Amino acid sequence: MKIYLMRHLKVDFEWKKKYNSAEFDFDWNAYDFKPIIKSDKKLDLKIDKVFISELSRTAETAKVFALTQNIEHTALLDEVPMKSFFDTSFRLPLNIWLVIGRLQWYFNSKRQPESKTQTMQRVSEFIDKIHSENKNCLVIGHGFHFHQLKKQLQAHNYKANKRMNYKNGEVVEFKMKQCAN
Repeated sequence: MKIYLMRHLKVDFEWKKKYNSAEFDFDWNAYDFKPIIKSDKKLDLKIDKVFISELSRTAETAKVFALTQNIEHTALLDEVPMKSFFDTSFRLPLNIWLVIGRLQWYFNSKRQPESKTQTMQRVSEFIDKIHSENKNCLVIGHGFHFHQLKKQLQAHNYKANKRMNYKNGEVVEFKMKQCAN
C-alpha cells in the first residue's frame, strides 16, 4: 500500500505583516473561504482512493487534478485550527501570532480550539482508517496537519520517498519499510 500526501494548492490570500488579536482571528477564519490559485501541474499516480479534508481548498485542488471518483471528505484531515494567543488591540507581527499559537497548541492550552492531544487522536484515527481500507491513496490536506501525520506515519514504519517540505501541490509518497528477515 502506498500513501501519497499532497498539500492543497496555494490559496489566493495575502497575509498582513501585523495583526491585533481580532484581526488575526478574522483573517485566520477568512483564509478558509478563499479560492485556490489554479495550477497546470499534472498528476501521474496509481491510486484507488482520494481523501480530502472538509475545507474547500482541498476539494478545489482535487478538481484541478481532475480527481472526481472515489473521493472521501473527512474532518480528520482538517487543518489544525488556531486563534490568537491572547486578546489585545496591540498589533504584533504575523509570525509571533503563529509561533505562540502553535506553542499553546503544543502545550494543550485551552485557549486554542484544538489541543495537541486532540490533533494526534484525529491523526491516529485517520491512519487506522487508511490501514483498514488497504488501498493506494492520495491524501490532500494541510501543512501543519501533515507535519503531524508524517510523524505518525513514520512511527507506523512508513518511509517517505523524499523530504517533505509542505509546499503547495507537492506530492510525497510513503511506503511501508521492508522488514529485514
